[in-house]
Amino acid sequence: MPDAPQYQTHGALLPGDPLYVRRHADRELKEGILAGDFCYVLAPRQVGKSSLRAHVLVEMRDAGIMVATANVQAGGGVKSEADWYEGLIDLLVTSAVELNPGFNLPFDWGTWWDAERGPFAQRFVKLLKEGFLVPTDCQWVITIDEIDASISLPFTDSFFAAIRLCFDQRPEQPAFRRLSIVLLGAATPTELIKDRSRTPFNIGRRVEMTDFTLDEAEPLAAPLPIAAPLQQVVLARILHWTGGQPHLTQTVCEKLRTAWKEGTAPADADAATAGVDRCVASAFFHGGILGDAHFAYITKRARDFPRARHLLRAYRRARSPEGLRDEQRSTVAAELRIAGLAKPDASGTLRAANPIYERVFNEKWIRDTT
Repeated sequence: MPDAPQYQTHGALLPGDPLYVRRHADRELKEGILAGDFCYVLAPRQVGKSSLRAHVLVEMRDAGIMVATANVQAGGGVKSEADWYEGLIDLLVTSAVELNPGFNLPFDWGTWWDAERGPFAQRFVKLLKEGFLVPTDCQWVITIDEIDASISLPFTDSFFAAIRLCFDQRPEQPAFRRLSIVLLGAATPTELIKDRSRTPFNIGRRVEMTDFTLDEAEPLAAPLPIAAPLQQVVLARILHWTGGQPHLTQTVCEKLRTAWKEGTAPADADAATAGVDRCVASAFFHGGILGDAHFAYITKRARDFPRARHLLRAYRRARSPEGLRDEQRSTVAAELRIAGLAKPDASGTLRAANPIYERVFNEKWIRDTT
C-alpha cells in the first residue's frame, strides 16, 4: 500500500508530488520560457518558488529544451568574486551534464576560464555563448535560484548587468535568442542592480507568485482524515486564516492531519471549523512565535530595511481599514510585498497579507521593531 502524501513545510516539492499546487505562475513561466523570454520570479520566502522551478524544468525537458540550474544560496558567504563565479559555473555545468543526457561542454571549463582575461561578468557571458549555446539548434533555459543570498555582495551588480547584456545582445548575436534565463529569489528588481549609474534591471517577464486560491489548493484536502463532504469546509477555513500563503497553509494542514489522525475527526461543519480555529491559535498565537524561523526572517527583514521606520508606518496603514494605496509604486511598498507582510487586494490597495500575519505582526510588533 503506497504511503499517504506528506505535507511539506520546508524545501521544494519534488516533481510529481501529488500535493504540488499548480497556480497561474506555472502556466506563465512555462509560456515565457517557450517564448524565449527572460523571466524573473521575485516573491517572499516560502511561497513555492523552488518547487515551481523544479516542476517547470521537468516540463521543459519533456518539451525538448536543454536545462541547467543553480542555487546560489551557499555563494552568499563567498567574499571573492572569482570564487563566486566559479561556484556558480560549476553548479550550472554539473546540472547541465546530469539533466541533459549526452551533453558536455566542448572544452574543460576550468582551463578555459583560467585562460580567459577580462572582467568575470564578461567571461561568464562568453562562456554561456561558447559553452552552452552549441550546437546551434538547441534552446536553453538556465534558472538561478535564491538570488537574494548574493545581492549584498559588492560585485553582483556586474553579474545582473551581464544577464541583461545577454538579453540586449539578441539583435546582433542570434545565439542568445535561444537562451532563456530565469531568476528566482526574495528580492525587489531595484535590489538586483543597486548602482544608479547602471541601466536598471527592467528586462523580461515578471512572473507573479500569487497565494493559493480555494480551487488551486484542492489537492491539499485529500490527505486530511475527515469525511469528503467536510474537506472543502476545512480547506476554506484554513485559507480564511492563511490567505493561501503556501507555508502557512501546508503547516496548518499538517498539524490538522496529525491531530485528527491521533484523535477523533470532526463530524460536522461547525466542529470542523472550530477545529481549524483551535489549530491556528495553538500553532501561531503564542508568545514564542516570533522565534520561529519563518516569522523571525520577516522581522529581521523589516528591521534591516534602510528605511525601516517608513516601512513600518506603511505597514500600519496597510493594516488599517483603508489600506495602503501604492500609486507611485514606491520602494517601501515593494519591500512590504517582498517581505510578505502585505499584498494587494482586487483594487490594488495593499493590505495585511493574511489574518495570521495581521495577528502576529501586530501593533506591539510594529513598536518593538521600530
